[in-house]
Amino acid sequence: MTRVLFVVFAAGRWTLREGEVHQSGFWGEELALPHKIFSRAGWEITIATPGGNSFGRKAVWLLEDRLRESGATYSKARLPLLPYVVVDRNLYTGQNPPSSERLAERLVADMEAASNTG
Repeated sequence: MTRVLFVVFAAGRWTLREGEVHQSGFWGEELALPHKIFSRAGWEITIATPGGNSFGRKAVWLLEDRLRESGATYSKARLPLLPYVVVDRNLYTGQNPPSSERLAERLVADMEAASNTG
């Protein structure tokens, strides 16, 4: 059985670079739509909710910055809040909440294709 782990941002606030505290959380669509798609596919789903800092321009650091520093190529949609999914070998990423459904559908399709050829 295929298994999937959701890591959901659980902190209710995070501290900006300037020290200001900002309300935070996760966007429900990013969990609900993929969960529905993976459930329909029969996948085993686990949800983890560690605390921590989060994805804003005033954050102390961004994952994007750390990846670029490590030599990764980063891309994003030309217009904000449009679905944008990138697949690089076995790394699947979606840029924003509207990408969640498309990303989940792509994962299921690729996993089914891989199981049919292997």
